[in-house]
Amino acid sequence: MYDANVIANEFLTRQKKNPDSSTNMTPMKLIKLVYIAHGFNLGAYGEKLIIEPIEAWKYGPVISSLYQTYKQYGNQIIPLDKIDIPETSLPEKIENMLDWVFSRYGNKSGVELSALTHQKNSPWDGEYFESEPDDFHFNATIPNEVIEKHYKKFLI
Repeated sequence: MYDANVIANEFLTRQKKNPDSSTNMTPMKLIKLVYIAHGFNLGAYGEKLIIEPIEAWKYGPVISSLYQTYKQYGNQIIPLDKIDIPETSLPEKIENMLDWVFSRYGNKSGVELSALTHQKNSPWDGEYFESEPDDFHFNATIPNEVIEKHYKKFLI
């Protein structure tokens, strides 16, 4: 398991190596990519990728520590040329999984990824809309078991 910022840095590095106006990195996109990678790691290996819990917020699953780190950019592009992205060394299977997630989802915007990750019957939906619409579970934790079951379906 890794700190969410370690995985986020991996996606920032991949973005920096593949600059393309259609794949600019915003805070929302970065958070969703880390969540999706966590989900696929759970689904494929039955192992948590990140230490932090995933929370069900209004716009989908959120990793609070990443939100706090990158909220200063709002819905703007994270200036990759102006931030320090530490290098990391991860096991090959994790690097390969992150490459796969980035190749599959890295061309989508934060808004598109948000729509993907908070659809009906998703792990987020089960936590955020569990009770009556006026009684939302604000920042409820999404259990890893639920995330694992959901992402396993995409790997079969």
